[in-house]
Amino acid sequence: MGTSLDDPDMTSEALAELVRRGLLVFTRRRLARLADDHSHMFFDQLFDPGRSANATSGQLAEPCLQLTEKEAVINGLSQKWVDKQRANLTLVREIVGDKTPVEAVDYDACLRVRTALARLPANRTKLYGDLPADQAIERAAKEGKALFSPVTQQQYLSAVRDVHDPAAKKRLIPVNPAEGLKPIKRDQSATSQSMASETQGISQTQCCHREECLSHCVTRSSGQNSKCIVSK
Repeated sequence: MGTSLDDPDMTSEALAELVRRGLLVFTRRRLARLADDHSHMFFDQLFDPGRSANATSGQLAEPCLQLTEKEAVINGLSQKWVDKQRANLTLVREIVGDKTPVEAVDYDACLRVRTALARLPANRTKLYGDLPADQAIERAAKEGKALFSPVTQQQYLSAVRDVHDPAAKKRLIPVNPAEGLKPIKRDQSATSQSMASETQGISQTQCCHREECLSHCVTRSSGQNSKCIVSK
């Protein structure tokens, strides 16, 4: 894993997960030997002797991009779409850091990525060229530039999730730390539409209370049968 058991930063949850997976490997290896099955070099990706002990975030991003390109070819997606996905991954790699160990990209790290995305200026490349993200954030704040919209932020957060999804499925990491992550700032237009829809629904349910309606509901019960008579 590239992490020492004596590491003070190792949480009790991470240690418990390591022990659990180790015990599962021990049990499966024992059962395999009883069945005279020697075909497995390892039973868990975490304990693969051929795996790099210090897998990095950058190493996860490369196969993710390759998979995206293959899917684009099969589904007939445009090169423009592929370039957009590549740009998304490039920014994510810049913020997270290519050399950052996979184990270090936890939920708190994803929250820091989310904060950075919320502070980045829209049209960053046009405004500041190749200026690093942290410096672009500082300049945008001083100059009062418009920031990424919530929709754009969600696209980048989805890229963070997609990068770490294979690692979680291969059990290189316990869980995907970016799963369910949403932008800090909500889309105001979507919120307004939702509120308008709710208001309209309430108005419709309250139409019988309007003066022009003057509806009188009379409920008559007869045994188990009942009807509502509405008169205007």
